[in-house]
Amino acid sequence: MLGKFTGSECIDKISPSAIIDNNKIVPFPVSPQSEIKINFKKQPIDEIEVEMEQLGESKKIKVEGSVFSAPNEKGKYIYILFLVVGTKEVLLTFLP
Repeated sequence: MLGKFTGSECIDKISPSAIIDNNKIVPFPVSPQSEIKINFKKQPIDEIEVEMEQLGESKKIKVEGSVFSAPNEKGKYIYILFLVVGTKEVLLTFLP
């Protein structure tokens, strides 16, 4: 969740679904079980974790290197990427 941080506590949380809805982000199609590769111009990314959200439920997705697979079932999925780059932690949300 994105929000304002005070010390180590996050307040004013915004869900990934709300971010996408509020910014009118349009999904793009991905075939079932397609490989999705995470690639950034600036490297190195020291750690990557991915969560997939659908219908308000989220689960951690297995990432091998910088690649993970789309699910078998059709649907609207939101991916939340948690990255560690040096001493910085980054949270990204996208909708394929």
